[in-house]
Amino acid sequence: METLKDVTSYEGEDAVFECRLSRETTQDAQWFLGDVPLQSNEMNEIGVQGTRHTLILRKVTLEDCGPISFKVGQHTSAAQLTVQGEQPPRSRDLEGASKHCQYCFSFWRGLFGRRGLWKSWEICLT
Repeated sequence: METLKDVTSYEGEDAVFECRLSRETTQDAQWFLGDVPLQSNEMNEIGVQGTRHTLILRKVTLEDCGPISFKVGQHTSAAQLTVQGEQPPRSRDLEGASKHCQYCFSFWRGLFGRRGLWKSWEICLT
C-alpha cells in the first residue's frame, strides 16, 4: 500500500487524497476522517479505479482539519488534512468591481456553519 500524502487546502476548496494498492483486492476498503468512517455523499466523493482509491472532500472547512486514514484488510495508511482560512482574492477577482467606486473588494464567505451556503459580496468605499 502506498503512503497517503498530507494535504493543505484553503476553506471552500476540495481536498483530494489518493492511495494506490499493490494489487486489486476484494477486501472492503474504508476512508476515515479522524475516527469517523466516511461514505460517498454530497460532501465526500469516494472512488476506486483498479488499484487506485481516491477521496475528495468537497468545500473543506476549518472543522475538517485532522487525520485522514485509509484502511483495507489489516493495512492502514494515514495523512493530515490542514485547512487554512479563506484564500485572499486574486487581482482578477477584483476586475469586475464597480467603476464608480474608488476602492472595491470582493470576497466569499461561508454561511450556516460546516458545509453551508457560500455567498459572494462586493464592498465599495468611496
